[in-house]
Amino acid sequence: MDQPTRADDVVEQNTSQAVIAGVIAVICLILGGVFVAYGSLAIAGWLLVVIGTALVVFAVVKLVQNKQVPIEKLGCPYCQFQNSLTSKPEKDVMCRSCGRMIPIENGVILPTYHIKCESCGKENFFSRRTIKLICEDCGKEINLDNVRQLIQ
Repeated sequence: MDQPTRADDVVEQNTSQAVIAGVIAVICLILGGVFVAYGSLAIAGWLLVVIGTALVVFAVVKLVQNKQVPIEKLGCPYCQFQNSLTSKPEKDVMCRSCGRMIPIENGVILPTYHIKCESCGKENFFSRRTIKLICEDCGKEINLDNVRQLIQ
């Protein structure tokens, strides 16, 4: 299964398509109205009115689809940000707020732990799947050998 899509990305895409279609629809309807009113290009005017109307319908459908986007909330264990996805993830997902990978195994968020860097004292996060941990502040490797025995 691929990564789930972020719900806000789907809403943003639908909204941008609706706005673009709406702007083009307004232009088509105005030009169509002008062409029909002056009679010399009435056929082209009616064609533009039909196209404009179809674009308005398309824009409305896209906006209605925003209300139907499935939302699965996924709380980040690091920063507690609520990520909105369109389905429940089966594998790791990057948090939109802090940029860390949320460790997921079989659809369940793995517990995360804190450890202080021996060099600078900055608190860093890891899960039982963490192979190597580099301090986010000083960039030095943090030894996980002692804590691995406690969490497994």
